[in-house]
Amino acid sequence: MVEKRFVKFSELLLHFWFDSKPIEETERQWRYYFAQREAIESIIYLYEVAKAKDKYELLRFDSSGRVSTGMFPETWPRYVVKMATGSGKTEVAALVIIWSYFHKLYEKNSPLSKNFLLIAPNIIVLNRLKKDFEDQRILKKDIVLPQNGFKDRNWKSDFQLTVHLQDELKAISPETSSVNA
Repeated sequence: MVEKRFVKFSELLLHFWFDSKPIEETERQWRYYFAQREAIESIIYLYEVAKAKDKYELLRFDSSGRVSTGMFPETWPRYVVKMATGSGKTEVAALVIIWSYFHKLYEKNSPLSKNFLLIAPNIIVLNRLKKDFEDQRILKKDIVLPQNGFKDRNWKSDFQLTVHLQDELKAISPETSSVNA
């Protein structure tokens, strides 16, 4: 039997996303697709349970045999999820961002990040991502980010993310702008 033990805050997020009573969204009840749940649970499992945190450890899970460590000169891990068109990849990206952000914030010495880069393969996908991530729309939905007080954490107050869109990049701080000058 596979051990299903996640770090406390990851358990809280998974419970909020998948085991809580559905939240009313307009006239229907919100539920994630099974593929969305499977995707985020797989990433968390690989990171926290299987301890696959670098390209060597991650390649143990490649059954295709078409990937090698030489293809990735970087040292940061890559978690890849294969999902069909319309199965909710953008929502999964939002869940991964939330999970990584809070892992970095709440877990001591977490190597994960509070900075993210989404790359779109074409202008159609870019426009959809802009619409979803503009003003953090997708990240601030009640079904993605728990309210303050959920399990004694200040989720919404602690979530301080700045979204920069292509062609709208600007310096984040005075130090950054003087370095680039």
